[in-house]
Amino acid sequence: MVTFSYYNIKFSKHPVEKWVVVSGDIRNESDKTYTTMVFRVKIYVEDECLGSGILKLPGLRAKSTKTFEIMVEGVHHKMISKISRCEILFETAY
Repeated sequence: MVTFSYYNIKFSKHPVEKWVVVSGDIRNESDKTYTTMVFRVKIYVEDECLGSGILKLPGLRAKSTKTFEIMVEGVHHKMISKISRCEILFETAY
């Protein structure tokens, strides 16, 4: 079973584009090392999902942590102050 945790989530403006960038740390809590782990990142204002993106993390070893950064296209950086939560959902690993 794949278990993971995420923390230190921050939202910022992309340096070139007008979209939101989500960054933070994700930890592989399982006892297995994966070549690649794939997650879906969703950002919300209250119960409304503003947008999502696919996060691929290569080489996530067992019990290790990696920093990540993903741009969420379609969510304008002016929405950052309204973002109420971020969900990171496991999709697959190989």
